[in-house]
Amino acid sequence: MIRLILLTLVPFAAPYAGWYLWKIFLASPRIDPATGDQLPPDFGEAPRGKLLAAGVASMLIVIGGFLLVHDRFKEEPYRPIDVEEFERSEQRGGE
Repeated sequence: MIRLILLTLVPFAAPYAGWYLWKIFLASPRIDPATGDQLPPDFGEAPRGKLLAAGVASMLIVIGGFLLVHDRFKEEPYRPIDVEEFERSEQRGGE
C-alpha cells in the first residue's frame, strides 16, 4: 500500500501542492477587507489542466524510474532462520 501511495498519489499531488504553496508564500496575498486576514488560494482559478498534465507526467516518470531500477534493490526471497546455526553463532560469540 505504501508503494502505491509513494509512486502514484504523491507525484500526482505534488504539482497541486506546489501551486498552493506558491500562491500562499510567493504570490501577492489576497486580503479579506472585513477581517484583514489573508484569504487562502482559490482552486477555482488554478490552471487545472496544466496541473493535471504535470501530475500525470511526474507520476509516469516516477513509476518508469522505479520499474527501471527496482531489480537492483530487491532482496532475495525470505529464508527462515536456522535455529542450530543461530545457537552455534551465539556459543562462539559468548566464549
